[in-house]
Amino acid sequence: MKFFGLLVISLSLTIPALAGAEKLTLAHVAINPSQGMLWVAKDSGILAKYGFTADIVLIPGTPRTVQALIAGDLDYAVAGSPPALRACSSPCCAGRSSASSRATATR
Repeated sequence: MKFFGLLVISLSLTIPALAGAEKLTLAHVAINPSQGMLWVAKDSGILAKYGFTADIVLIPGTPRTVQALIAGDLDYAVAGSPPALRACSSPCCAGRSSASSRATATR
């Protein structure tokens, strides 16, 4: 009976913490050390410390990564700046204010 009581208490303490974790989708465009910060943040527990869980995906090519970011499929991306600047100056962003364009590009 004590074991059951301990099990209930431990589950009641861990389930709310897991339910409160916000899931992020993070992307990088190449496998190299300069883009390893996403893995460092995930593996070191920094994301978990602040209530996030993360899926890190590799999307080869900055233009594809920027397209996925603008479409809302990604929460954060490590990518080159020229394609991101071209995306924000494209006609699809023309109707947005500069503040919302920046928010979309850095989301």
